[in-house]
Amino acid sequence: MKRGRRADGEGTLSPDLRKVIRAHRLWLDTDGRRGARAELQDHDLRDQDLTGVELSGADLTGADLRGARLDRARFRLARLRGAHLDGATIRAACFDGADLGLAVFDRAQIADTRFEPIQIVGDDGGTVRAEWPARLGGARFRRARITGCSFRGADLQNVSFKSAEIVDCDFENARLQPPKAAPAANQNGKIGLSACDPRALHAALGLSGADRATAAIPSASIQHSP
Repeated sequence: MKRGRRADGEGTLSPDLRKVIRAHRLWLDTDGRRGARAELQDHDLRDQDLTGVELSGADLTGADLRGARLDRARFRLARLRGAHLDGATIRAACFDGADLGLAVFDRAQIADTRFEPIQIVGDDGGTVRAEWPARLGGARFRRARITGCSFRGADLQNVSFKSAEIVDCDFENARLQPPKAAPAANQNGKIGLSACDPRALHAALGLSGADRATAAIPSASIQHSP
């Protein structure tokens, strides 16, 4: 996002929320020298249009984002632990390195969105000191539609995708819990995953029509948790 540019949905927000978002953007642009980090813990953001907002590094722990529009929003390294995103519309957003543990995405529409690791670089700006994964442990995606998303390297332990529709997603090197249950096809022929685990995902690939109903996941990419 260019400095000083207003996000697409920002004009529909309350003056107080716009002020918080602008101060946060300034905080990011100046490496914390000016502005202020967005502290939106337990904040009521239901049905808000947050299209294109820059909230990387913000704290939205427990925030209520039910029905919100988060298209092209950026939440890199943000805290959304326990946040409620039920029924949210999320397209081309970025949650790289974010903490989404115990977050609820039930019935959300999620497309072309990234949940990948973020590289932590040294003071020289070039040396990679560590990779910080997106952490979704215990999150819930029941009856969500998830299309074209990347969960590469994400922590997905104890995540529930029960009755979710997963299409053309990338789970390479994702950290998954040990197998607990095999998937079953629902009445619409989609794959209902009772848990995010290697056996369920691989079994789904072998079902008729799985190429349009679930993610294409190479066997070498699945890692069991110790």
